[in-house]
Amino acid sequence: MLCRRYTLFKKKYDLLIMANPFAKQSGDQRVNQYTGLTVLHIVWLRLHNKYANQLALINPQWDDEQLYQETKKIVTALVQHITYNEYLPSVLGRQRII
Repeated sequence: MLCRRYTLFKKKYDLLIMANPFAKQSGDQRVNQYTGLTVLHIVWLRLHNKYANQLALINPQWDDEQLYQETKKIVTALVQHITYNEYLPSVLGRQRII
């Protein structure tokens, strides 16, 4: 096992990373514990890259940072839409959402 120290929001975290060739790294330390979370990270990452490529074709004058930020806004809006209009109503019931 490999132990790494990460600083996140001015707090130090020790993460144990298994010496596993299949272990993934992500912005969320639980990514190797929950398969579903790994799948969601991959899906959102690929969707982000797809939209960034499409925006780059439409707006060739944009630099990488602007492409990233605009794509991030789109993907964030999609995550929020799915969370508030599909996930939460199925968990809490539609009456409690509105």
